[in-house]
Amino acid sequence: DNIVGGTWGPDGIIVGVRGRGLMRVSSAGGTPTPVQGANPQASWPQRLPDGRILYWVPGTATDPAGSIRVLENGAERLVISGAASAGRFVLPGYLFWGRGGQLLVQSVNVTTLAPLGEPLPLARPLYQSVVAAGYPAFDVSPLGSVAFFPELPEPMQFEWLGRRGETLG
Repeated sequence: DNIVGGTWGPDGIIVGVRGRGLMRVSSAGGTPTPVQGANPQASWPQRLPDGRILYWVPGTATDPAGSIRVLENGAERLVISGAASAGRFVLPGYLFWGRGGQLLVQSVNVTTLAPLGEPLPLARPLYQSVVAAGYPAFDVSPLGSVAFFPELPEPMQFEWLGRRGETLG
């Protein structure tokens, strides 16, 4: 099974994606169990400080844009539509995510995660994986420091390297 993101909460519960759907397991060990109410397409989860789970869901044929959703009390709720990557929440109330090759930041209500105002562009270009849909090519520390992976230069060329770093082909 592919593992598509994981997050460790302050309560010792680890939430990750294994195969299809969110699974939870204690950091002390045990058998993973499904997270009830989560979208089966969920990936790249983040545990919020209050225990809710934020995750990304890919688009569909009729609505190709992905979305960021939150799971609270067993029910899923839309937070941001049109997101090309998973979101990352940081106190005191900011949500970071990728769209259109750029990193955006959105002020949100801490309790409801409802957007406040318009998103602001933070960095461009932002790498968007063609292999791992929704991959957040950035991270944000609890204090708000941001690290991101810019777009890869085109064209790319792969090389075989030997153990001493010499090009083999």
